[in-house]
Amino acid sequence: MASKPPASTFGPGGISLIFPGVGQRWDMFYLEPETAGMIWMGLGVVLIISEFGIPGAVVIFLGMGAILTGGLAYVGLLPSLEMQFLFWAVSSLIFVILLRNQVKRLFPALERYSPANEDDIAIGRTVDVLKDVQPHNEDGRVRYQGTSWRARSLDRMIPTGDRAKIAGRENLLLLVTRDQSFPEQSDGNSQQENSFG
Repeated sequence: MASKPPASTFGPGGISLIFPGVGQRWDMFYLEPETAGMIWMGLGVVLIISEFGIPGAVVIFLGMGAILTGGLAYVGLLPSLEMQFLFWAVSSLIFVILLRNQVKRLFPALERYSPANEDDIAIGRTVDVLKDVQPHNEDGRVRYQGTSWRARSLDRMIPTGDRAKIAGRENLLLLVTRDQSFPEQSDGNSQQENSFG
């Protein structure tokens, strides 16, 4: 018959994860307040960093709530796991309610457009060119729906500051053409290209 692990004592501020046995509680392991606090703070940092890959401007507030929870758990003000989860949920909700609109105004790219169908990209829609778009590479950037997209020109180079029209899409790459209604930038290079071509 297997022996049961000994019950550990519950210190103030620590976390004990419990495995329910047959009518008994078995302590699997115990975390000191400092360790629990560091875990919460680490989780908070991971959540905040993940906001850059997850649209919606919400995950950042879950991370802020986790960091605040970790700080309070670290100093022993949140002694139980239940209190820590409750505080995290409430503080994250308060952060979302109070700060989400301000963060979306400061960082509009955090609120991303994500079409339900990849074909929902508006063909013919005009976009701003953020970085020169070339026909021979995919290093160009355009702004579409508040987000910077990689782009490739279908005809010729479109300089930064010009406008382009969406002609298609290849996965996460927009295919664009120069917007003819936008006045062409005049420089010596375009005249030289025309004289040789």
